Amino acid sequence: MKTENKIFTKLNRFLSLAYLLLLVLISLAPYWPYEMWWLANLIQISPLWGFGIVPLVLLLSGIAINDKKVLVVNALSFFVLVFPVMGFQVPLSLSRFGQDPSKIVKVATVDLGETANLEKVSAYITEIKPDIVAFQEAFVRHRPFLRKLLPRTEWDLVFEEELALASRIPIIESKLVDRRMLDSWGVVAAKFVLKGDSGPLHFFNIWLESPRKGIEAIIDKKFKGISEMKKVTRLQETESFGASKWTSDTTPVLVTGDFNQLATSPIYRDHWSHLRNAFSDVGFGFGYTKYTSVHGVRLDHFLYSSEWSAVKAVVGPDLEADHRPLRVDFVFKNSVLTRITEQSGKSKLQVLAANKKYLIAEDFEGSTGMFSSGDGRSLSLDRKKAFSLDSAMRIAILSPSKQVSAGAEVKGWLLEKFPRISFAYQIPEGMPAMIRVKTRFDQWICLGATEAAACPSIKGVRPAILRDDGNWHEFHLDVNGFMKGILPGLKSLYSVDFYIPRNRHLGDTMLIDAFRISEL
Repeated sequence: MKTENKIFTKLNRFLSLAYLLLLVLISLAPYWPYEMWWLANLIQISPLWGFGIVPLVLLLSGIAINDKKVLVVNALSFFVLVFPVMGFQVPLSLSRFGQDPSKIVKVATVDLGETANLEKVSAYITEIKPDIVAFQEAFVRHRPFLRKLLPRTEWDLVFEEELALASRIPIIESKLVDRRMLDSWGVVAAKFVLKGDSGPLHFFNIWLESPRKGIEAIIDKKFKGISEMKKVTRLQETESFGASKWTSDTTPVLVTGDFNQLATSPIYRDHWSHLRNAFSDVGFGFGYTKYTSVHGVRLDHFLYSSEWSAVKAVVGPDLEADHRPLRVDFVFKNSVLTRITEQSGKSKLQVLAANKKYLIAEDFEGSTGMFSSGDGRSLSLDRKKAFSLDSAMRIAILSPSKQVSAGAEVKGWLLEKFPRISFAYQIPEGMPAMIRVKTRFDQWICLGATEAAACPSIKGVRPAILRDDGNWHEFHLDVNGFMKGILPGLKSLYSVDFYIPRNRHLGDTMLIDAFRISEL
């Protein structure tokens, strides 16, 4: 009998130690070789709680035979399972304490998808009162709802296909990367540039490939489905490589959205570990944002650069969407950010700094300066609705002509020396309008446009967005950086033009003020 007990005890200890080593190996999945990434991907999105069944049985067995070594080893197994493997987080940062509430920027990410309950979405956003909200799977049918929920008087709302950003901090530029580069359909990431008091802030909204097809292939085809799982993992890695490279070129930066991978994924470690993870830093619990009938996983993340400090991270309630929302409170270390709702009167363009040099600086005080129109009648000064100082340039449609332009020839416009265009503008709702520049080949390149202008992208480079809501907005663009994506060898430009491509016969009027071509 004693011999049998010894054999049972040794077997129990062996199995306990072997299983602990197995869990340690799984916890090291971020460091597995590339050839095994598909397996790490498969394991990490499976019901990880199932790995707790074996140590639970062994633990009960250890209690029955009163074997302390078995108890200690299986207690360690549970620790490894809950923390490194399943990703339970305990906030160790003290950044949440002593923060000035006025400096906190509340940011949220919401995946709408096919099934989101819009009433619950509305209630959630109303409750948390965010400053910035990133939406994934924001389809065309969602746009009227979001525009009503987030009125233009308080928010900038920009759609880049199925990715959208609503911000109380003004959005001055947006760009898109889609899967056409991978011969597929859908968007990968959108970049939104926000107006910071001390410079632009870069916000990325991410929607990466899901591992679902690989999982379904293994369920349906068993071992034959491994090839599909490998294919999906390679696609996830390719998308992460491209998107992370895009985000690493700018700072300060916030990145959020549906990554469809855990923070413990080798893909994530390889491509996203250059940024901090807000929930990993200040969240509590597992932080599951995706639930199935048997388990949950944390697939949605908020990443940030060193200019930001995460204060609090909380997963939101079930909105009946595919994923749950995630909210993070940040503090921007460099300055206080000016929100749209906090602006008193008209905000001023920060273009009069003493250390900045200008190729053109037009305030339209007394004349339209270098700008002229083809018909000689479309330009005038508006002294009642100026953005800064006393008057603005008014571009009005005074005849039934099909198009109107207001342009200026610019001599000596070397892009490396004077790469930046800045101006304020006011455009009526629905009016087609754009800003464009001319190359030495007499080719017009569209820099920015309203939605109605249907300004085309060139070589995948999308023009910036001009707001058509009848309010004043500011436009800032690094033209040199923009043109490098279209004509890499281009050194200079020759004219700039505000263009209204068609007459709506509504007496449309566009206002321009504080126009600058300057150094960065």
